[in-house]
Amino acid sequence: MPILEEARKHALWFRSSKNEIYEWLTSEQHCNYSEEDARYALANLDIDYKQQALEEANYLATANVPGNSRRSILDLLTMKGFTQEETEYAMEHLDADFKKVALGCAEFDAVECHFSKEGIRQYLTAQGFTEEEVAYAMTNLSFADFKRNALYMAQWRLDEFHYPRKNIYQQLITRDLFSSEEAEYALAYLDEAIAAREKEHAACDADSNLNETDEGRCNRDSVDNFDENDFPEPYFEDLPMIPDPHTCMNNVLAYEELAQRARGCGRDELAAQYEEIAARWRYLFEEAEDEEMEW
Repeated sequence: MPILEEARKHALWFRSSKNEIYEWLTSEQHCNYSEEDARYALANLDIDYKQQALEEANYLATANVPGNSRRSILDLLTMKGFTQEETEYAMEHLDADFKKVALGCAEFDAVECHFSKEGIRQYLTAQGFTEEEVAYAMTNLSFADFKRNALYMAQWRLDEFHYPRKNIYQQLITRDLFSSEEAEYALAYLDEAIAAREKEHAACDADSNLNETDEGRCNRDSVDNFDENDFPEPYFEDLPMIPDPHTCMNNVLAYEELAQRARGCGRDELAAQYEEIAARWRYLFEEAEDEEMEW
């Protein structure tokens, strides 16, 4: 029966709980089966939901970058509709080194989100990592350049909100939790960084006006030609919770940049898809700012 195959595929592909499978089968946006048919499918599925919960827990701990704490995994399994018994089984048999997971999160936050050291520490704690796991992560976070992170955040606040320099300094100290030395470095090199970026953009704009075969293929991060085959597939995943504002805005900027490059290559349809994803991330950013989420 087709409904059984639909249910089985969803269960195995997405490591679904019984509740998720039922909602998928009966959803008007997906399968739109009747409640009776959905109950029939669930009654005849040969699925070990304890194992499903364990596989999802392992995925959340290791395969899902940047990873989740034990507490976050417990919360997410509950949100997915696994029963208490299934969730307890998964947590009991979960094979993950959460010290290394915490370190992976710290590295991600330092490199991709441009957090301060104290910001990373507080974020890991808020995510449910233990004191020991957080201490391990901070001790072994060896390659982060927090002065450069402060400079990045100073540029971001200037570009997005047009803050006066004095306000930028205060935001770096009080909200982003950079040290005074890091914040002073950011302001000292802010003009130089902006000038370098504008010079690159000017070179990029000049290059894009040349009558060449690769006209418009200009990477705003370098003056090298941008190959149209390098465009990533447009993708936006519905998230179980709103990320922090830094992550949201980083995605906004990344997809807006991709949209601009795509239009430069004459791929207007792809650019429109990137712009739609950027708009979704901007909405999440506004929601995160409104809720004043801790990160």
